[in-house]
This record gives sequence, C-alpha cells and structure tokens, in this order.
Amino acid sequence: MPTILLADDDGDLRALLARVLRSRGWTVRESPDGTQALRAALESPPDLAALDESMPGLCGCGVCRELRADPRTRGIAVLLMTGAPNEELQRLDPPPDAWLAKPFRLAEFTEKAAELLAASAARASARTDSRNRFPPPRRD
Repeated sequence: MPTILLADDDGDLRALLARVLRSRGWTVRESPDGTQALRAALESPPDLAALDESMPGLCGCGVCRELRADPRTRGIAVLLMTGAPNEELQRLDPPPDAWLAKPFRLAEFTEKAAELLAASAARASARTDSRNRFPPPRRD
C-alpha cells in the first residue's frame, strides 16, 4: 500500500486532503511544517511527498531540495502545492515531479497523486527487473 507524506501548515486543508487520500486506500502521514516533513521522510521514506510551498521552518522547495540531495530519499515522488505562477516553478532546482496551483479541486489533487504513485511504482519495478535480468557473475 502506497504511503504519502502530506505537509501543509493549514490544518483544515491538511485534514481534508488526508481524508480524501485515505479514502483511496493510501496510508497518509501528516506534517504541519517542512522541518517535520523532512525528518519524517528521512526516518521512513514515503512513496510520495505532497508539500505546501509556503510552510514555516522549511518551505516545500527546501524539503524537495533536501530529499533530492539524499540518496535514501532521492526517488521519492514530490508534488508541490503552491500559489506561485508557472514561470517561478520552472526555475526550481531541483524541480518537483509535479505541482498544483492553489486553489485546486480535490479530484485534481487525487488524480495527480495517483499518477505520481503509478509512475513511482513503474520506476521501482523497472529497477527490480533490470537487477534480475542478468545473473550475477560466476566466481570460479
């Protein structure tokens, strides 16, 4: 079952999004700020991190940057929720896998989460297949 780390300092929105994600059968861990989100991701990497851009402590872009810098969390799919214009998002380094402009529809949010989780699962499957494709070298 996929695990989603949901980080947003708006408690009402976070609770609503968490309820919607759980209704899809996904496991959701919640964080009220970027610092706690990063700590949670490093302790137990999720399949997807849905991050608000404007959070206290560490913004969503900062969390994304830290996740991409660490080999243990580099492969986590990142969905950034932001009110920033598209031009600003294109300059993010490293970029998130996807972004949603606030306000967004709940259906739009769950569709994007499902897409990212499916892509993440496909990448993980491809890595497993490539490791199993060739037998290990013989040691004679």
